[in-house]
Amino acid sequence: MLYRIKECTDDFTYQITDKNGREKTVKLKEKRVVTFNPKLAEKQIFEIKKQVKKAKKLKASQAKKIRIRRQLKVCNFYRGRQKR
Repeated sequence: MLYRIKECTDDFTYQITDKNGREKTVKLKEKRVVTFNPKLAEKQIFEIKKQVKKAKKLKASQAKKIRIRRQLKVCNFYRGRQKR
């Protein structure tokens, strides 16, 4: 199977704001189409598992260093006294 397509035609409700600022609920008949590609799904699952593996390998101290580095980017450090 290369890919799968499913479609559905139904009434869907939307809330819109008109020119006067009032909200209205509108029902529109529309067709929705969904596609599924098994190779793409397989690739995405592989990438997620790869990220999980990487996170497990990361030691607590390394994670702590990374967090500190990110916080240091936000902080401003001054030598001596600050000018007021």
